[in-house]
Amino acid sequence: IYKMENSSSLFLAFFGDVKLKQITAGDVEDYINHRKSLGRADASISAEIKHGKQFFSYAVKKQYLEQNPFADFKIGSQADRGRNQVLKADDLQQVIDAAPSLEWKALISFSTKKAL
Repeated sequence: IYKMENSSSLFLAFFGDVKLKQITAGDVEDYINHRKSLGRADASISAEIKHGKQFFSYAVKKQYLEQNPFADFKIGSQADRGRNQVLKADDLQQVIDAAPSLEWKALISFSTKKAL
């Protein structure tokens, strides 16, 4: 909910107080370019586009709009690979040792098998 509220705030700040019918696909493209110019991560912009599609799809279903201005924009990966970290085997073992139960220890061990 927080992320959707954040996206809606960003849309309102960019598009202003206009009627939904006034927002075009060109405006959406301008929004995307604006977010890129601010240095926002592709994953963040993709999440915002996903939310825009959802918001405007609902407006189409409710017949507030005839078409969704976000419809033709592809949603990219929302994974931010720049945040990935590789744990050293010793650090991973500490995580496993600190796990609260055998189930958690097994889950961590199985999910990281390739890393070891």
